Amino acid sequence: MNKSYHFFSAIGFIVVLSLIFGARCRRPYNELGPDSVFFKFNGKPVIPSDVHFRPDSLAMVHINAFDSIHLYFYLKNYHGAGIYTFGPGDTIPYVDCAYYSRDFDNFYTIPQGDTYINVLEHDTASGLFHAVFEARLADSAGHSVKITEGRIFINVPYDY
Repeated sequence: MNKSYHFFSAIGFIVVLSLIFGARCRRPYNELGPDSVFFKFNGKPVIPSDVHFRPDSLAMVHINAFDSIHLYFYLKNYHGAGIYTFGPGDTIPYVDCAYYSRDFDNFYTIPQGDTYINVLEHDTASGLFHAVFEARLADSAGHSVKITEGRIFINVPYDY
């Protein structure tokens, strides 16, 4: 009977070790896979071609989609993980979106509500930047744009 207790305690020890080391090696879940960015522009899915992050006194997240959509989040007093919200009349921090098409160029800057970027994780050592975002913006003529279901899950070690 003594032997069975040693056997179960050894198995328990192995299970505990695997849980501890497995949790340390696990990467956060991302449904789009590693190094991915996605959002919907007025309901249409967009996979951006480029993302930049500059952590200055006015931190900037720039999302570029095929040289036609440029979305900028300017974050004053950037402190890493947290929710950064934007409201009507905000000048700093602020959000803007430039949209270039064959027919016209338009610049949207006035938040209409539900405009935020939620930085879930930012590891400055490895450059991992994980955030979700949405923006409802308008231009001076009242034209609007909705950016929804935004996800950023990238490494940006060279942007520092």
